[in-house]
Amino acid sequence: MLVVLAFLALLAVRVDAAPVGTDGRAPIGQEDHDDDNDPDDPGGGPLAPPGSAGEDGDGAASAHGPPDALVDPVLAAALATRAPSLRAATAAAYRVAGIEHDPSPGFARRSRLAALVPWIGARVGQDDTWTDVPDPIIKHMLVYDVRATWHFDRLVFDPNEIRASGIGVTLRRDRRRLALLVSRTYFTWLRAAAAAARAPAWALRADEAAAELAALTDGAWPAR
Repeated sequence: MLVVLAFLALLAVRVDAAPVGTDGRAPIGQEDHDDDNDPDDPGGGPLAPPGSAGEDGDGAASAHGPPDALVDPVLAAALATRAPSLRAATAAAYRVAGIEHDPSPGFARRSRLAALVPWIGARVGQDDTWTDVPDPIIKHMLVYDVRATWHFDRLVFDPNEIRASGIGVTLRRDRRRLALLVSRTYFTWLRAAAAAARAPAWALRADEAAAELAALTDGAWPAR
């Protein structure tokens, strides 16, 4: 009877124990996660440098900036005051990309007003005549034909308006994309620069974002 009880106790101990591999380490999925917040661990924790795997939830690190816990709001506000504004950066990016102004309304207006300008056509020819009474005579005459034609139907609609409208749609789409890119890069710089005081690893990410803004604006956005 005692042997049976000892055998059952041994089975209970083996069931409760965590399985280990042949090398004495816990198998995959059973590792110890107590060091998730280790600052030296590049794969986790709030001090993980840019580009590492972040954590979900409020204050989690993202691919574009540090977690909220590292961002100093006072320093962020001071940086935003000293540096050029987001609006100035976006306007400079529009100017560099050549999409500062939308020319499509002017194209459509000029295509309609062009109906007031006539189409001019000119033709030059020679007319020869022969007369034999009373004496043979050959006459040569130059004939000029000049015509002006108006197409007033284009005042109502001109086919070039469709092309101008397509240019406007493409331009507005490009402006939205560029504005999103500039805004994301701007706030990445702002958050990373404000977090660099608490976690110096983010200083490099702030410099990278500042360089991207300088490239997008052709140097019109310096981070002072």
